[in-house]
Amino acid sequence: MSVGNANDETAFSGFDPAAVPRDIRNALTVEQVERLEGMLEERRAFHAVDYRASTTFCGRGFYVAFFVGPEARSLRRLTSEGHRRPFHRLLAEIGSMCLIASLLICALIGAAVVVLYVTKSIVGIDLMEGHTFLHDYFYWR
Repeated sequence: MSVGNANDETAFSGFDPAAVPRDIRNALTVEQVERLEGMLEERRAFHAVDYRASTTFCGRGFYVAFFVGPEARSLRRLTSEGHRRPFHRLLAEIGSMCLIASLLICALIGAAVVVLYVTKSIVGIDLMEGHTFLHDYFYWR
């Protein structure tokens, strides 16, 4: 049974009414149309890191996206998109480990430089004559 304006074109604001056959569209109630619109609304998944940017390079537009968060895709979707292949998974795990190791090494080197510089300054060793730019960061006068 059709109720109210469910077969009106404006009732299908969330999706293209031409995609729904006319006989089915005429059979939908207003409540069914509202529920369909709610189900078809584009929902944005939660990511701990969600970076999206559009840029141009050499006159062409590019879109960059970087996401970090829990995997919410179904096993069927992962398999159909080829993300469950052992080789791809191995590459992703190696890449993740390399990224984590690189960040850790950079942090350790930075901390070591700071500790060595402060230790050198406390002991009173001057490696260069006069003022250095690092004095501006560690000594406030």
